Amino acid sequence: MLRLAGFGEDAYVRDQPAQRTKDQQNDSVEGATCEMWVYRMVRSFMRVRQATPADAPMLARVHVDTWRATYKGMIADSYLARLDYRTGEERWRVSLTESPDSDASRGRIVLVAEHEASGVVGFAAGGPNRDEDTDCDGELYAIYVLPEHQRRGVGRMLVAAMAESLLEAGLHSMVVWVLAANPSRRFYENLGAREIKQRKIEIGGQQYDEISYGWPDLDMLLRTLHVV
Repeated sequence: MLRLAGFGEDAYVRDQPAQRTKDQQNDSVEGATCEMWVYRMVRSFMRVRQATPADAPMLARVHVDTWRATYKGMIADSYLARLDYRTGEERWRVSLTESPDSDASRGRIVLVAEHEASGVVGFAAGGPNRDEDTDCDGELYAIYVLPEHQRRGVGRMLVAAMAESLLEAGLHSMVVWVLAANPSRRFYENLGAREIKQRKIEIGGQQYDEISYGWPDLDMLLRTLHVV
């Protein structure tokens, strides 16, 4: 069961350098206050839950829209243009209706972030690590949030919920792969993940550099997020 009620609101305030001028301190307080206000507002009408087959249309939309926004200029436009909601919806529907004991879905967890007015605005998928060459036993397969809902704490909520779910499944660490050219990888660094290794990945017939980040201790990650 997801223990989201324990997600601390203070988790969104970043640590600040010890030595700062008075003006810098004032600016930092104002910035942190603004971020906290936004985060509290989002938490008041956002929840994270297990995905169901009925979520397939919105999962497809989040997946396609986020790819097009995030990877524009990184991945060929022709490939991004071929992404479509209908194909994605069918794949999600099939995936979410498969037996939990099937080879394709064994151990897989899919969570959605649901806005009370907008519906599903983000999702995370995870489960056992698919790469035997890393020490982490769990993996964050994917995490996407619609561009208009980013930088509001939704990604942190999804990471926290996935970490809790993996722990409940008996997994104690987590790895995630991200394109090296993707500036969003700083999100993982800010949550304490350490770079593990690099590899090549093929997308649309082109080769890209990919980096893995890992959290060796999910309990520590949850403490970083002020969940425990």
